[in-house]
Amino acid sequence: MKQIREIRVELIIATLALVASAAASVATVVQTRVVGNQLSASVWPYLSFGVTVSPGHMAVSVDNDGLGPALVRNVALTVDGKPMTSWRRVLALLVKGTPAAPTMLGRRAHATIDESDIAFGTVIRPGSSFSLIQVGNAKIDSAFAAGVERRIDMQICYCSILGQCWVADLSAQDQPASVNGCGPKGPALIF
Repeated sequence: MKQIREIRVELIIATLALVASAAASVATVVQTRVVGNQLSASVWPYLSFGVTVSPGHMAVSVDNDGLGPALVRNVALTVDGKPMTSWRRVLALLVKGTPAAPTMLGRRAHATIDESDIAFGTVIRPGSSFSLIQVGNAKIDSAFAAGVERRIDMQICYCSILGQCWVADLSAQDQPASVNGCGPKGPALIF
């Protein structure tokens, strides 16, 4: 009888030790996830677009308001759903049919146009702004401004240094959408 009690006590102790080790393993997994999420948040890039249209001036920029660098993996620029390869082509389509069309981008235009490359491999540092295009011309009017607001779309797929990826969408102006990856490198759509 005494031997049976000793076996039961040993079995109970062994079972309790097994339960305690399982609980410690679960706690370790949970803690690892929490630390991973904290690390991820500490290097999270957050891209947003800035569009400024005022009399005589138009600018489009992308800002990294996050804590980590944004590694650009794919860029798509469209006007009315059609892929574009340069901002000058975008401007030509936007100006076409507006009252300013003959003088805005024509030979006698007094426009200043500054455009910047953004493509696969571009890195946008945290807290920085990347100017995509700036146009200065006295003929920029409300019709042109309306075209910029409703006809242009730009999507930038970017990743953090830990490999998490998002898509920022100019027309949606929502929070960047989390995606599994940015896909193939694709063509250099901008410049």
